[in-house]
Amino acid sequence: ALMLMCLAALVLVPSFVPGAPLGWRSSTISIHDLKALRAGNPATLEGVVTFADPRAYRFYMQDATGALRIQRRPQDHIPKSGDTVRIRGKLQGEYVPSLGMKSVDLTDVEVTITGRARVPNAERRAIVSLFFDTALQEFIRVETEGIVRAARKHGDRIILELAQDGYRLPVTIHSAADADPQTFLDTRVVVRGVIRRTYDENSQNTTRVEDFPPEMFVASLEDLAMRERAPVGAEYVASIHDLVADPQWVSRGH
Repeated sequence: ALMLMCLAALVLVPSFVPGAPLGWRSSTISIHDLKALRAGNPATLEGVVTFADPRAYRFYMQDATGALRIQRRPQDHIPKSGDTVRIRGKLQGEYVPSLGMKSVDLTDVEVTITGRARVPNAERRAIVSLFFDTALQEFIRVETEGIVRAARKHGDRIILELAQDGYRLPVTIHSAADADPQTFLDTRVVVRGVIRRTYDENSQNTTRVEDFPPEMFVASLEDLAMRERAPVGAEYVASIHDLVADPQWVSRGH
């Protein structure tokens, strides 16, 4: 009798075999679950849009397990940051550990906006950890802090270079048409945005995360806060050695 009950359970409970041809799933899976799928497998996901780039026809979404970039076509509508979305598609590019979630690609994508929600809290990270921490997931929303070393205007966007402990992070702020980039120079700021890595297609076999430098994309100036204004005048330092070795100058960053 026990054997018959086990056989019945196997018949009644569907199982998922990676690579097997399946119809559309009515239930959702997590972004993390995409790592186990094979090319051609369908998937339904739900999450919150954390950043949208209509010019590049893409947006970024996040759930409790990770984040994903969704590429669209020029004629497709791009949801806004804070929109909750349901994504249906088929896996085209399978997960490659050395490339992270950048390797995961969906095709035949259908996007449904289901409502509005607060964007996920940004994970606090030092700039240096964005370069070397292999546990940090790509496309995740983070918060970091540094001194603005360079600032320039690019259309309605401002591009900053944020420095900390010898590392420099490019930061692109959208919807900043009315801001003067010069007001940010040499200030200490906190920014919240989505992290993306710059990949060299000729180096796809490498597993070192530092080979893929990060960059940050910020939705608007609302995700930037000034912690410390630029010094009014240049301070005197006795020597170049003191400038790079004395803790008081190193910690200031200016």
